[in-house]
Amino acid sequence: MEKRVHIVVVTFNRCELLRECLQALISQSYENYMIYLINNASTDNTEQMIQNEFSHPNIKYYNTGENLGGAGGFHYGMKKASQEPSDYIWLMDDDTIVHENSLERLTACAASLGDKFGFLSSNVRFTDGTPCKMNIPTLLQDPKKRGREWLNQYNPQEEGNILPLGHTTFVSFFVRTAVVREVGLPIKEFFIWADDTEYSLRVSAKYPCYFCGDSIVTHKMKVNANTSISDFLNCAEDRLPRYFYAYRNRFYIARHQGVKKTIFYIGKIFLTTFQILFQAKSGKGAKLKLLWNAFFKGFSFNPPVEYITSTEA
Repeated sequence: MEKRVHIVVVTFNRCELLRECLQALISQSYENYMIYLINNASTDNTEQMIQNEFSHPNIKYYNTGENLGGAGGFHYGMKKASQEPSDYIWLMDDDTIVHENSLERLTACAASLGDKFGFLSSNVRFTDGTPCKMNIPTLLQDPKKRGREWLNQYNPQEEGNILPLGHTTFVSFFVRTAVVREVGLPIKEFFIWADDTEYSLRVSAKYPCYFCGDSIVTHKMKVNANTSISDFLNCAEDRLPRYFYAYRNRFYIARHQGVKKTIFYIGKIFLTTFQILFQAKSGKGAKLKLLWNAFFKGFSFNPPVEYITSTEA
């Protein structure tokens, strides 16, 4: 009998992408699943679309009532998904389009490992089939493959489908439910940015984790790009506030990784300061204010990890 998988999908104001995401999920080959659809209080036609088109026995729908951000949405969804018996929890955003056998391959990988793992990460591709730059995981083995573009040369027939990982993203993140109950939930206070890095590092600190190369999903982003310093330097004023969470949350992660990582991150803040002064074309004052505000907030930002209690499970 197939093991039970609870799928958590978080959505916000992307009705058309969500429709495609759900259609792909309910068309997959693996049948023993339940979708926990978390609507972060979308203001478009998301709720109406779900009610009209996805009255499905394998979908449980929740509206959070307010925008909790990606971190809050996954926290909310994983908490709900953990309250009923399951073997695994599978996370993704609303722009993740699974292939017919994506979940089947993940469960096969889990079985081959004898369930001795923390999380598995799929092979995330852009719409043109190239590696999705935002979702390239960090390998533990072979330093030459730690660069952002190692997947360009990856061939599962030559290198094997299963490779050890350090951390990854929440785009097709497959975790044992027992691990969630042990290590806790994602930190909802992160709101957006780096919540998946923090959580996957938390899991990989206790369990071996792996890249499952033959489980392929498509991340239907507008452009195949990774967030970089150039994005921050050139971002429009209306998008600037979101970078507060990036710099604050990454400082939290550095602090929890030890003194060396903390010192390195502080050095990065000073480097970013000089980059703003000499490379940013506009909004230098606003960007400097945001950067240093996020940095100082990061010293005292220490939200607790919430755990699933026995009554909830």
